[in-house]
Amino acid sequence: MENLRKIVATIILFFILILLGLNYKNSLPSYGGDANVYTGGQSYYLSGTGLTSSATSIGVTDFSVYKNDGTKYELLTADVAGTSGNVYLTVEPGNSTKQEFVSCTTVTQGNGTSATLSGCSRGLLPFSPYTASTTYAFPHNGGAKIIVSNSPAFYNQFAGKGNDESITGTWTFSDSPILSTECTVASADTEICAKAYIDSTANAGASDANLTTKGIVEIGTQTQNASSTQFGETGAWLAQASRYATDTPNTATRGSVDIWSGVTGYLAQGWLNLTEAFTWTGAHIFQALVTMNGGLTSTATTTISASSVTNNALVLNGVASQAPSSNLLGVLRNDGSGIWSWGGSPRISYAGAGPNPSAEGYASTTLFSIPAGFMTASSTIEINYAGTSLNNGGSGNLFLRTTGGTTLYSFGSACGTIGNGATSYCSGHILVSFYSASSQASSHQGIGSGANGIVAYIQGRGTASVDFSNATNLVLVSQAPNANQSNNITSVSAVANK
Repeated sequence: MENLRKIVATIILFFILILLGLNYKNSLPSYGGDANVYTGGQSYYLSGTGLTSSATSIGVTDFSVYKNDGTKYELLTADVAGTSGNVYLTVEPGNSTKQEFVSCTTVTQGNGTSATLSGCSRGLLPFSPYTASTTYAFPHNGGAKIIVSNSPAFYNQFAGKGNDESITGTWTFSDSPILSTECTVASADTEICAKAYIDSTANAGASDANLTTKGIVEIGTQTQNASSTQFGETGAWLAQASRYATDTPNTATRGSVDIWSGVTGYLAQGWLNLTEAFTWTGAHIFQALVTMNGGLTSTATTTISASSVTNNALVLNGVASQAPSSNLLGVLRNDGSGIWSWGGSPRISYAGAGPNPSAEGYASTTLFSIPAGFMTASSTIEINYAGTSLNNGGSGNLFLRTTGGTTLYSFGSACGTIGNGATSYCSGHILVSFYSASSQASSHQGIGSGANGIVAYIQGRGTASVDFSNATNLVLVSQAPNANQSNNITSVSAVANK
């Protein structure tokens, strides 16, 4: 039985080799003769006036070889250049200043006493890469010597043992070449393979497969599939098996697997490790309810539509709400059905304490910034203050000013003579009423206590024309009667009603 198997394998190998030989033979180009031929010529001479440095045709007085009977043979293109080669020439050989290497493709004989060589490349470099160069092309006089020669470019037509070569002709080996490497499945289609590789291929029934060749593969393991291993232990390409593929996640019983979509075309959610943190860099649109059992941290602008109670409401603690579509000052109110709107009188408020006095006996505090156009004909500003003053007589002053120095309201004798050398205390209320954004009237009521007892202050109306059509910053300033006297604003609250 073993001998029968060997005989069958030998017959199969025989037919494979025959087929390979026929295919190789049919793939060879057909030539009418050698592409490159070589000629031992004689000394020839330029005809006429000679040769310019750029001429590509060369005339010679004769281009023949002589026989022993005294007759001559006129050399033709096929004799010196072959079917697709060149004849290599040297013009003025041995001339140290004008020797030139030339190659020509065609020979045309004249009347027996002249010939023309055409398709010439002039000034071939005497060193690599042996290409034509105008720097090495010279003019030559008529009668100058020219020979068929073994120039450096001529030798460049031969294969070098140490060079990487591109062979354009057909080489026939009378003995089989010995290969330095073995063929594998990754070898090129045109690579010559050793007999041992062909024998193993024939015994296996086919060659190993690759991306362009059908053949034998090896089944990869789960680990090999997951690690992108290309070749197996046999040297063949690894293929994935269906036993390691599934559309059903099951991390408890499976290792690395090939993931497939289900029959619906979708991947199962269980393939994702949802306990990991995800970083989203693009915009995401959720068409259904999103429930978050953990916290939500946003470090950028968060846009929530909330434009309808029924369709895309903002739900807080189970209550659906619709936000107003404009941004106004005022009280945000719910109408009982979840629709929010701005209501009441918009206002700007401030509450705080003033700083310690300056060396000049002033104390001031910034109340608030009023946006441009906020104050109208029906607006008011209300200020409640409290302060102290230590003085040696005289009257202090209270000012309501813009940070630009324009006085909106002033009141004299605030915490003034009631001190009489001791600390006095005072407090009061200032009301500024608006007739328009640039016309105001003010009134003041206050009370003070000090060494001279308790005094009530009532100030009549004062007028001002501060332009509130522009953004305005207000300050409250308390001035002591004299410089370097202690003067404080201990507390202040203010409200601007639109």
